[in-house]
Amino acid sequence: MVAHAGVFAGGVALALLGATGDSLGCTIQKLSHDTEKSKSIAEGRSEGFYLKRKLWWIGFVVFLAGNLMSFAALALTGQATVILLGCWGLCVNLYTAPKILRETRTWHDIAALFVMVCGIAMAVGVSKEDNTIWTKETLLHRFKQPYCPTACAMPLRATGVAVKFNFFLDV
Repeated sequence: MVAHAGVFAGGVALALLGATGDSLGCTIQKLSHDTEKSKSIAEGRSEGFYLKRKLWWIGFVVFLAGNLMSFAALALTGQATVILLGCWGLCVNLYTAPKILRETRTWHDIAALFVMVCGIAMAVGVSKEDNTIWTKETLLHRFKQPYCPTACAMPLRATGVAVKFNFFLDV
Protein backbone atom coordinates (compact mmCIF):
# COMPACT_ATOMS: atom_id res chain seq x y z
CA MET A 1 0.00 0.00 0.00
CA VAL A 2 2.93 2.36 0.61
CA ALA A 3 4.05 2.03 -3.02
CA HIS A 4 0.54 2.91 -4.19
CA ALA A 5 0.48 6.05 -2.01
CA GLY A 6 3.91 6.98 -3.37
CA VAL A 7 2.74 6.51 -6.96
CA PHE A 8 -0.33 8.67 -6.30
CA ALA A 9 1.82 11.36 -4.64
CA GLY A 10 4.19 11.23 -7.63
CA GLY A 11 1.25 11.70 -9.98
CA VAL A 12 0.01 14.67 -7.95
CA ALA A 13 3.49 16.23 -8.00
CA LEU A 14 3.83 15.63 -11.73
CA ALA A 15 0.39 17.15 -12.39
CA LEU A 16 1.29 20.23 -10.32
CA LEU A 17 4.57 20.63 -12.21
CA GLY A 18 2.71 20.16 -15.48
CA ALA A 19 0.14 22.83 -14.64
CA THR A 20 2.98 25.14 -13.58
CA GLY A 21 4.81 24.61 -16.87
CA ASP A 22 1.61 25.07 -18.85
CA SER A 23 0.82 28.40 -17.20
CA LEU A 24 4.39 29.68 -17.17
CA GLY A 25 4.85 28.79 -20.84
CA CYS A 26 1.73 30.75 -21.82
CA THR A 27 2.92 33.71 -19.74
CA ILE A 28 6.31 33.68 -21.50
CA GLN A 29 4.60 33.52 -24.89
CA LYS A 30 2.40 36.49 -23.95
CA LEU A 31 5.52 38.38 -22.87
CA SER A 32 6.94 37.69 -26.33
CA HIS A 33 3.79 39.06 -27.97
CA ASP A 34 3.69 42.14 -25.71
CA THR A 35 7.40 42.87 -26.27
CA GLU A 36 7.05 42.59 -30.04
CA LYS A 37 3.97 44.82 -30.01
CA SER A 38 5.80 47.51 -28.01
CA LYS A 39 8.81 47.35 -30.36
CA SER A 40 6.64 47.53 -33.48
CA ILE A 41 4.70 50.54 -32.17
CA ALA A 42 7.91 52.34 -31.20
CA GLU A 43 9.47 51.65 -34.62
CA GLY A 44 6.25 52.37 -36.56
CA ARG A 45 6.05 48.97 -38.23
CA SER A 46 3.78 45.94 -38.16
CA GLU A 47 4.44 43.09 -35.75
CA GLY A 48 6.79 40.35 -36.86
CA PHE A 49 5.84 36.72 -37.26
CA TYR A 50 5.79 35.10 -33.81
CA LEU A 51 7.41 31.82 -34.90
CA LYS A 52 10.62 33.75 -35.54
CA ARG A 53 10.90 34.93 -31.92
CA LYS A 54 13.25 33.07 -29.58
CA LEU A 55 11.26 34.05 -26.46
CA TRP A 56 8.05 32.69 -27.98
CA TRP A 57 9.76 29.34 -28.64
CA ILE A 58 11.07 29.21 -25.06
CA GLY A 59 7.51 29.72 -23.84
CA PHE A 60 6.26 27.05 -26.22
CA VAL A 61 8.84 24.51 -25.00
CA VAL A 62 7.92 25.22 -21.35
CA PHE A 63 4.22 24.93 -22.24
CA LEU A 64 4.82 21.65 -24.10
CA ALA A 65 6.88 20.20 -21.25
CA GLY A 66 4.08 21.09 -18.82
CA ASN A 67 1.49 19.36 -20.98
CA LEU A 68 3.68 16.26 -21.32
CA MET A 69 4.09 16.12 -17.54
CA SER A 70 0.32 16.39 -17.09
CA PHE A 71 -0.12 13.60 -19.62
CA ALA A 72 2.39 11.42 -17.76
CA ALA A 73 0.56 12.15 -14.50
CA LEU A 74 -2.51 10.47 -15.96
CA ALA A 75 -0.63 7.16 -15.75
CA LEU A 76 0.04 7.64 -12.03
CA THR A 77 -3.20 9.09 -10.75
CA GLY A 78 -6.79 9.44 -11.91
CA GLN A 79 -8.01 11.81 -14.58
CA ALA A 80 -10.22 13.70 -12.14
CA THR A 81 -7.23 14.43 -9.92
CA VAL A 82 -5.09 15.64 -12.83
CA ILE A 83 -7.90 17.86 -14.10
CA LEU A 84 -8.46 19.32 -10.63
CA LEU A 85 -4.77 20.03 -10.28
CA GLY A 86 -4.86 21.79 -13.63
CA CYS A 87 -6.44 24.78 -11.93
CA TRP A 88 -3.13 25.14 -10.08
CA GLY A 89 -2.03 26.78 -13.34
CA LEU A 90 -4.39 29.67 -12.54
CA CYS A 91 -2.69 30.05 -9.17
CA VAL A 92 0.71 30.11 -10.89
CA ASN A 93 -0.57 32.68 -13.37
CA LEU A 94 -1.85 34.84 -10.54
CA TYR A 95 1.69 34.92 -9.14
CA THR A 96 3.71 35.15 -12.37
CA ALA A 97 1.60 37.59 -14.43
CA PRO A 98 2.29 40.59 -12.15
CA LYS A 99 5.99 39.72 -11.98
CA ILE A 100 6.62 38.90 -15.64
CA LEU A 101 3.93 40.85 -17.50
CA ARG A 102 3.55 43.75 -15.03
CA GLU A 103 -0.18 43.07 -14.75
CA THR A 104 -2.09 44.28 -11.71
CA ARG A 105 -3.56 41.99 -9.09
CA THR A 106 -6.81 42.75 -7.23
CA TRP A 107 -8.31 41.51 -3.98
CA HIS A 108 -10.72 39.43 -6.06
CA ASP A 109 -7.69 37.60 -7.45
CA ILE A 110 -6.34 36.91 -3.96
CA ALA A 111 -9.73 35.64 -2.78
CA ALA A 112 -10.01 33.41 -5.86
CA LEU A 113 -6.50 32.07 -5.19
CA PHE A 114 -7.45 31.19 -1.63
CA VAL A 115 -10.63 29.41 -2.73
CA MET A 116 -8.77 27.48 -5.47
CA VAL A 117 -5.98 26.32 -3.17
CA CYS A 118 -8.52 25.19 -0.54
CA GLY A 119 -10.58 23.42 -3.20
CA ILE A 120 -7.54 21.66 -4.66
CA ALA A 121 -6.37 20.55 -1.22
CA MET A 122 -9.79 19.22 -0.26
CA ALA A 123 -10.36 17.44 -3.57
CA VAL A 124 -6.96 15.76 -3.63
CA GLY A 125 -7.27 14.88 0.05
CA VAL A 126 -10.46 12.89 -0.50
CA SER A 127 -9.65 11.46 -3.94
CA LYS A 128 -8.79 7.81 -4.36
CA GLU A 129 -7.91 5.47 -7.14
CA ASP A 130 -10.90 4.00 -8.94
CA ASN A 131 -10.24 1.01 -11.17
CA THR A 132 -13.78 0.80 -12.53
CA ILE A 133 -13.83 -0.28 -16.15
CA TRP A 134 -16.44 1.71 -18.02
CA THR A 135 -17.97 -0.09 -20.96
CA LYS A 136 -19.73 1.69 -23.78
CA GLU A 137 -23.08 0.35 -22.59
CA THR A 138 -22.51 1.57 -19.03
CA LEU A 139 -21.53 5.04 -20.23
CA LEU A 140 -24.51 5.31 -22.56
CA HIS A 141 -26.82 4.24 -19.74
CA ARG A 142 -25.33 6.89 -17.42
CA PHE A 143 -25.63 9.65 -20.03
CA LYS A 144 -29.31 8.80 -20.58
CA GLN A 145 -30.10 9.46 -16.91
CA PRO A 146 -32.17 12.64 -16.38
CA TYR A 147 -29.52 14.42 -14.30
CA CYS A 148 -26.82 14.22 -16.99
CA PRO A 149 -28.29 16.62 -19.59
CA THR A 150 -29.28 19.00 -16.81
CA ALA A 151 -25.80 18.95 -15.28
CA CYS A 152 -24.21 19.52 -18.69
CA ALA A 153 -26.55 22.41 -19.49
CA MET A 154 -26.11 24.26 -16.18
CA PRO A 155 -22.68 25.83 -16.97
CA LEU A 156 -24.04 26.98 -20.33
CA ARG A 157 -27.05 28.56 -18.63
CA ALA A 158 -24.84 30.26 -16.04
CA THR A 159 -22.60 31.66 -18.77
CA GLY A 160 -25.64 32.95 -20.65
CA VAL A 161 -26.93 34.73 -17.54
CA ALA A 162 -23.48 36.20 -16.86
CA VAL A 163 -23.18 37.51 -20.42
CA LYS A 164 -26.73 38.89 -20.39
CA PHE A 165 -26.10 40.87 -17.21
CA ASN A 166 -22.54 41.87 -18.20
CA PHE A 167 -20.84 40.14 -15.27
CA PHE A 168 -17.69 39.61 -17.34
CA LEU A 169 -17.30 43.28 -18.23
CA ASP A 170 -16.73 44.36 -14.63
CA VAL A 171 -13.48 42.43 -14.20
